[in-house]
Amino acid sequence: MKKKNSIPTNQKYERSVQEHSKLSDEDKLIKAHLLYLQKDEIDTDGAYSFVKKQIQKGRKVFRLYEQFSRVAAILILPLLLVTVWSISKISNRPEPLNAKQQFVQSVQEVVCPVGTRSKVQLPDGSNVWLNAGTTLKYNLPFSSANRNIELHGEAFLDVAKVANSEFKVYSNNVEVVVRGTQFNFRSYNRDDRVEVCLVEGSIDLNIGGENKNIKRAKLKPGDHLSYSKEKKSTELINENLSKFIAWRKGLLVFDDAPLLEVARELERWYGVEVEITDENLLAYRYTTTFENESIQQVVDLLELSSSMKVEYLPKSEIDSAKSKVIFKKR
Repeated sequence: MKKKNSIPTNQKYERSVQEHSKLSDEDKLIKAHLLYLQKDEIDTDGAYSFVKKQIQKGRKVFRLYEQFSRVAAILILPLLLVTVWSISKISNRPEPLNAKQQFVQSVQEVVCPVGTRSKVQLPDGSNVWLNAGTTLKYNLPFSSANRNIELHGEAFLDVAKVANSEFKVYSNNVEVVVRGTQFNFRSYNRDDRVEVCLVEGSIDLNIGGENKNIKRAKLKPGDHLSYSKEKKSTELINENLSKFIAWRKGLLVFDDAPLLEVARELERWYGVEVEITDENLLAYRYTTTFENESIQQVVDLLELSSSMKVEYLPKSEIDSAKSKVIFKKR
């Protein structure tokens, strides 16, 4: 049964309006929120019955209109103030000071989970292919004056050409500056090496160091640059880039790759957990290519091509969230 609320007098309306005008913006926001939460408690049937009786008593229409206006003012004014207060807070936000600080503002984030690969198109028309375990972030709005992205993982980028507009990629202390080009960028947080290879166009690469010592490099098509985060050293060579971008076509390529690198690639590519039971196995290296094979097929081939025992345990057998691959001595 609904609780019957009496209609407050005109004096109470006027006093309520005066008291509301003295509140701070924050108090008005709180009061408006409480009004909103209490909206279901308003006895609309009682209010209608009261108005009907007033009409029957022959009161003037303008008097009823005045009462309704005051009721509406009391109910709507707090919500209106909330809207104005919110807009003023947004409009008074300071402008970003530099490219890196912009990422604390409105950001679009795209996550490509392990075990998957995906493609996204940025608002400027640039196409980005994301490898497994990659996160891409960019500011909104994404305009010609602000084409900056933050990337952790691996991606192949086909950057749209926009007149008088630079496209920048940030990853930790690495900055890539492009003006319309195709390149592959790899910078996983767990990996020691950051790798950039340029297929088409030109790239300026800036790598921040200690004491503001910045390493700079300008890449031309065919260049592959590798930077060691641990040693703070770079290696730049011009070679066939097909093995570096083969992942985009579904190829998993190992070229004299140490076992630890193989393990991490399997974890990202197939979403499994890899365990290496003996540290002596870390010296083993693999050179092979897989194309659309299942994890079981990959495990079988890795075991056939080495002196190790490689075992695959489906998650259903070990009651785990992930399947498991184990490398151990025979």
